[in-house]
Amino acid sequence: MAEEGKGKIEKFNGMNFQWWRMQVEDYLYQKDLYLPLVGEKPEAMNASEWAILDRKALATTIGDGISSSTALSVESRGRQNNKQNNRGRSPTRGRSRSRGKSKSKRKTIVCWNCNKEGHMKNDCTEPKKKKGAGGRQSDDEGANMVSSNERTYDDLCLSATVDDNSKVWYVDSGASIHCTPYRDCFCDYVHGDYGHVTVGNGYRCSIVGKGKVKIKLSNGGTLVLKDVRHIPELQKNLISVSGLDREGYFVAFGEKQWKVIKGSMVVARGERVGTLYTLSGTHNHSISLAFTENQKTTLWHHRLGHLSESGMKILHSKNALPGMKNIQLDFCEGCVYGKQKRVSFRRDGKEKKIERLELVHTDVCGPTTVKSFGGNFYFVSFIDDASRKTWIYAIKQKSDVYHTFKKWKALVENETGNKVKCLKSDNGGEYRNGGFQEYCSNNGIRLIRTVKRTPQENGLAERMNRTIMERARCMRIHADLPLQFWAAAVDTAVYLINRSPASALHGGIPEEEWLGKPVNYSFLKVFGCIAYAHIDKEERKKLDSKSQKCVFIGYGGDEYGYRLWDYEHNKIIRSRDVIFDESRLYKHRLQEHGIEKENKEYMELDEPEDGQVPRIENPADLDETTDTEIRAGDQQQMPETLNLRRSSRSAIHLAKNSAFHSRTKHIQLRYHFIRSLLEDGQLNLEKIEGNKNPADMLTKVVDRQKLSLCSTLISLR
Repeated sequence: MAEEGKGKIEKFNGMNFQWWRMQVEDYLYQKDLYLPLVGEKPEAMNASEWAILDRKALATTIGDGISSSTALSVESRGRQNNKQNNRGRSPTRGRSRSRGKSKSKRKTIVCWNCNKEGHMKNDCTEPKKKKGAGGRQSDDEGANMVSSNERTYDDLCLSATVDDNSKVWYVDSGASIHCTPYRDCFCDYVHGDYGHVTVGNGYRCSIVGKGKVKIKLSNGGTLVLKDVRHIPELQKNLISVSGLDREGYFVAFGEKQWKVIKGSMVVARGERVGTLYTLSGTHNHSISLAFTENQKTTLWHHRLGHLSESGMKILHSKNALPGMKNIQLDFCEGCVYGKQKRVSFRRDGKEKKIERLELVHTDVCGPTTVKSFGGNFYFVSFIDDASRKTWIYAIKQKSDVYHTFKKWKALVENETGNKVKCLKSDNGGEYRNGGFQEYCSNNGIRLIRTVKRTPQENGLAERMNRTIMERARCMRIHADLPLQFWAAAVDTAVYLINRSPASALHGGIPEEEWLGKPVNYSFLKVFGCIAYAHIDKEERKKLDSKSQKCVFIGYGGDEYGYRLWDYEHNKIIRSRDVIFDESRLYKHRLQEHGIEKENKEYMELDEPEDGQVPRIENPADLDETTDTEIRAGDQQQMPETLNLRRSSRSAIHLAKNSAFHSRTKHIQLRYHFIRSLLEDGQLNLEKIEGNKNPADMLTKVVDRQKLSLCSTLISLR
């Protein structure tokens, strides 16, 4: 039987401790030597008999081929239990030199102190060596295993039986920081090089990130660990006692458990497993109060008007984006809606000019289907070939190109001191008629026109207009602003394009090439975000609000400050004293009114071209008819009996029954007037359900389905 058990037991390889442990226990059961492994001395057995039984178990495991390190763990467990046993066991129990086993069995033992065979470290007569100075090290790195200097059976069991080490945290009074090797533990995380940390065996481990960890406990509470370092080379999660103390927590140990206390509340509690204090729980990944690196990248992507990832990397290399450690742009739906394209045309490969204004490209874009807030349908662009600086001007009609060009020419020539030498455009009539040709000839400007219906020859201007519209479309769709703000989006897009890297400049910035000085990005904000403009004290009363809620729609340009849309009063304002909420956009305001995105629709209303307003077949069906003064002359044109519908039952009672007037302190005059019409038979007052009342479209925000219903009820085409 002994030989059979011996053949099944091998040295523990650190893989499946439970299986290996079962083999050892089964073998000791066969030998009737299991009690010393458990550590519980029977009441009928005295200390001497217990010591002999313990030695038999130890000698059997050693003699039958079990590794010496495991045998020492069993002995250490027995010694520890003897010291803690208060039922009569001798506190000095141990292996004496006079009672040792046979020399043949002791020859297999190697001393960890002097590396000689025949005795163990506790029986060694040589001077004790310091740790790491030649003595035998354990199989695992001491810094990576959270255990005491004396390796015990409990430590082996603990480190090998935990199914998911990422959910177990070990309390370490020697650790100066919280640390974990698992990236998935963090609820917010910032990747970067945060130096190194030296562990117990002198090994230096790299810190590749840090963040916040939220441990959800079994009692429903949550322990938040701040500034947790990510060290992949570790093997365990460590909770620093000093770190908890710095965060204002009090840590108490005792009665085989430990507690984290703040004030009078126990925030978390754990238990002692062997010689280690642990805390188990799941990690909360859903809540993040700080931006992750990807979220910061997305925020700057929106601030820069949906700039490409390659362009953002160029700005990051110039240290132009504060707070960014790396650029990794996630999927952007706005870019897909605004930039999806077909296969590009072949590049012409022509070299760009060196001197500013030596060659200028121009093109007109439009007309748009919707008139802008300023009443424009087109915009004309001018691009300097040398610096790639771009200017745009919104215009009402193509004939305005001539006057716009003269204004732009005077501006840039005065700014640079150079003269416009060559202008390249398509063959459109706006560049041939209206005195444009004559003006260029008189000022020595050479005109280059493309062949008819070949826009590819004017590729730079055409491509720039496409880029402008793509960026503007992305920003407007992302903010969900009405179509009438296309001009504001285009103007902001050009402002950002001039401050974005250009491939023709090999990563250079057009604005820097034009002005010769660095560009500042610190004031950029997300287009369409909610902004709060300060109201001057001259324009408000003492108890009025000091801010006006608006929407950010662009930068000042020629004038200092931000351009804002006061959507409550439908006007454009300019202000320098603004507080921005970049996490909320214009589209989020609909959620405040309880309208879901898929149930809303913007409708652009304008005067008809023929000047005729659609006639309402039965205006008396409107609820607001009662609020309109009815003149005597108008009564003659009304039908004999007018149907008046109200959604308020109390208003109907007030008009029909004078008895209700005595219960009301103040009666509006209109109810007396309506009551007189009812008595004369000229008016028929009816009740209408609230969900069928067409007047709702004039008094409150309604969804698309209700708006369509209201329009149908009043025969509005």
